Amino acid sequence: MVGYCPICGKPVYFGEKKRSLGRDYHPLCLKCQQCQRQLTPGQHAEGW
Repeated sequence: MVGYCPICGKPVYFGEKKRSLGRDYHPLCLKCQQCQRQLTPGQHAEGW
């Protein structure tokens, strides 16, 4: 089953996905919303 990236909305295939907070992301889409720095899975903070 192919998931969809919550940032760009495009399909995320097994070989490229980064999983964080129970969602699949493209490596380039998984980044800080404030500073745009790329993150690794699990390197996040929620809420403000």
